[in-house]
Amino acid sequence: TPARRTARLAKDESMTEVATLPRSPSPSPQAARPAEDDLLGSSLPEEVRSAFDYMPAQLAGNLAGIVVIVAIFWASTSSMVMLPWLSAFAMMWLARLWLLQRFKLATPIALADWQRWRQWWNLGTLTSGALWGATAWVFYHRGGNAQQIALIITVYTFCIAVVPILATQPRVFLMFSALCFVPMAARVASDGSEDSYRLAGILLLIFSLSTLLARNYRQALQRALDLKLQADHLLAQLRTEKGAADAARQEAEVANRAKTQF
Repeated sequence: TPARRTARLAKDESMTEVATLPRSPSPSPQAARPAEDDLLGSSLPEEVRSAFDYMPAQLAGNLAGIVVIVAIFWASTSSMVMLPWLSAFAMMWLARLWLLQRFKLATPIALADWQRWRQWWNLGTLTSGALWGATAWVFYHRGGNAQQIALIITVYTFCIAVVPILATQPRVFLMFSALCFVPMAARVASDGSEDSYRLAGILLLIFSLSTLLARNYRQALQRALDLKLQADHLLAQLRTEKGAADAARQEAEVANRAKTQF
């Protein structure tokens, strides 16, 4: 009859509409994962973030150290020596501050991006170490015993302060410590007296002990980083499985809707 024929046509049209409904694509594991997947097994992003988080404290410490050196050696040092030294530290300090601001605005994704930021951070840190070694060389003979002791303590403080952040990079820490300690020990030994040789040997011993301390700290820190990486890996797996389950549920809902209308 015409009524049945009309009903059948309407039914066929509704099934055609259901069949042609746009389905949201199932998020495949490759599509769901961002470009950072190559970092899942790497602690590099966490190390770089920690390094830049530590940089404000480094800048404040460098500024305090500059103030200490100026305070104890200003009267005994000519402006021809003090002003170039201050200019070098000012350029280093401002460059590192600029680098910190650039990192805050950056969005590193790939492994190469994180490596590049760490290289820039390492360059600034080693420059700082070289300047503190030069400070010991330039100012050691420009003061009395109290001023010399204050200079040694100041430089040594910076070597110890970088242990938590450079422990994961033993070669960089070794280079930084050498840049600080070797010029200072050489300058102390340049007096040629028995006491100066003894003090230079003590400084080199402190350098060795600092390296050992950094090694032990690195081992403890590495265990903590490994646990964090395992947790991140499990979280990524959970997200992938949840995405697959959501896609399967969505497909099942579309299929049930089609059966109901049929």
